[in-house]
Amino acid sequence: MPRGIDGGARTGDGDQHVTKQKSSSGGSPARRPTASRRRLFSKRVDLPLGAGLVATVPIRKRTIVHRWAPSDVLPHPTYMSVQIGRRSHAHDAEFLDLLNHSCEPNLKIDISRKAFVAVRDISPGEILTYFYPSTEWDMARPFRCRCGSPGCIGIMRGARHLSRAALAGHPLSRHIRELLRAPAAASGRRARRG
Repeated sequence: MPRGIDGGARTGDGDQHVTKQKSSSGGSPARRPTASRRRLFSKRVDLPLGAGLVATVPIRKRTIVHRWAPSDVLPHPTYMSVQIGRRSHAHDAEFLDLLNHSCEPNLKIDISRKAFVAVRDISPGEILTYFYPSTEWDMARPFRCRCGSPGCIGIMRGARHLSRAALAGHPLSRHIRELLRAPAAASGRRARRG
């Protein structure tokens, strides 16, 4: 699980920047939040389910909360890795290992940009979370989800073990979408929740 580089400039550990991009109408550049120079989150060890990352300031939807740089990439999943390709799993003890799961997450992983992006506005004090099956096909260590959301899917095993209905509405990584389309995925999927 890695951390971040943005065109050579480090943006990790919760720094927030605003970059310009062309507007869709071709006019003047639109402002796209990526994150300001304020600290966006901090590590907490006193959370109900252990350690995690908590927002320290309001974070707007579409803000890049964290970027990661190259890290250890393994050909197999580990308990603390994030799957970044069909057979690639990244590890970063300083950020990704502390990011918790939720069935109603406030972040998504954009693997191509090596970024965690807010999917909605996040209030100070909120635990930063993402939907693990959005990147994980078959997890090394499944667990019972205790996020408490009304749509909680129960046991986290990875996307391979979930129905398309359970995955619907979540931004899935490209490798997960590809694996879902693969013929072996359809025949190799076990009983699914959702």
